Amino acid sequence: MLVHSHVPAATKRVLALSAVVVAGGALIASPAQAAQTACTPDAGYAYCETFDYSGADQTFTVPAGVTTISVEMWGAAGAGSAVSTSPTAGGAGGFVTGVLPVTPGDVLTLIVGQGGTLDTTQAYGGGGGGGAGIIDTNTGPGSGPAAIRNGGGGGGRSGIEVDGTERATAGGGGGEPGQQSSAASPAPYPQFAIGGGGGGLVGGADTNLNQTNFSCAFNSAGAGGTQTGGGAGGQSGVDASGLNPVGDGIPGSAGSAFTGGDGGDAQMDNATACFDGANDINGGGGGGGGYFGGGGGAGNGTTEEWQETGGGGGSSYLDGLTGASTIAGATAIAGVNAAAPNATDAHYVTGVARGGTGTMTGGNGLIVLQYNVEAAPSVAKPTLAATGRTDVGAIVVLSSIAAGVGGVLLATRRRRLS
Repeated sequence: MLVHSHVPAATKRVLALSAVVVAGGALIASPAQAAQTACTPDAGYAYCETFDYSGADQTFTVPAGVTTISVEMWGAAGAGSAVSTSPTAGGAGGFVTGVLPVTPGDVLTLIVGQGGTLDTTQAYGGGGGGGAGIIDTNTGPGSGPAAIRNGGGGGGRSGIEVDGTERATAGGGGGEPGQQSSAASPAPYPQFAIGGGGGGLVGGADTNLNQTNFSCAFNSAGAGGTQTGGGAGGQSGVDASGLNPVGDGIPGSAGSAFTGGDGGDAQMDNATACFDGANDINGGGGGGGGYFGGGGGAGNGTTEEWQETGGGGGSSYLDGLTGASTIAGATAIAGVNAAAPNATDAHYVTGVARGGTGTMTGGNGLIVLQYNVEAAPSVAKPTLAATGRTDVGAIVVLSSIAAGVGGVLLATRRRRLS
């Protein structure tokens, strides 16, 4: 089990829970919600508590008489890109369930992930920030409205720690890259690069890349986190051998423990790019947070077109639970939100863990705890036989007194006979 230091990894991004403003309107980051609320327990449980995203660590002290807690967790989802014409989406957060052994008085630290943001900031719970984009100034095929084409950020993990040690994790989804392709764009421009789904023992990755038809270059997306390491960052402009002979887009950074990698920044706007002066201006998607975070996607370069990629999803972790299972979050398809896993659960809240599309932030995470309080064993009180009660101590004392009186009477009788 990994120990969480609560010290954020060095990064050029900073946590931002405030509004994000881009050209063409205001885009609001995932809002903080009420933290802890009571819920209706499932059959077999007496108590139920839900913990929503709040932007900070939350705590739960295990009550007296509680030795196990049923856990349900959804990781947060990756964001769409900051481009209204984009039909693609960030990956959904993962789902984890199981039973957590506890001791009364234990203090659980709960991390409820924030949905990926629409800018370059990291999300609470370790979601990597999207790569910085550049304002579109070209008019070639595939061009879009003037906007800063930042990649979407990865969603934060949801996790439970006891004494600083991670006991369970639901991975966050990867962010969509900042692209402007639309379904109406002429072939071969529609690319629909996407963010990888979070969760599962290995996070998901963008599998929708179809640039092999292009003469410029291939590309690679951010990889999903695993049980032992973070996902590799995506590379732009790589050929089939994995080398980068023509591309100069900025790679995404690799994921690490609990934290997704940041998406690569775009290079300068280039009107002489390989396809009709369309726009090399799009940032890569951020990796999702997780037990190990997903890698960030690559940003555009100056010598080729359409090589931005999505971030990988973060991995889930089950070893601190008994009877545990995980469901990986969906990796989106073009124009459709990545649906949240286990959305039919009675405690699921609409929007949680759902991948953002277009200008949508990713859905926040959620943690649900259910438990019973065991009654303390009863201790029978000793009673006197005369009142229908049994008192061993009293019987012993009375027997001793009786034996003593009997001895005195017997000695007196013997003296008289002699």
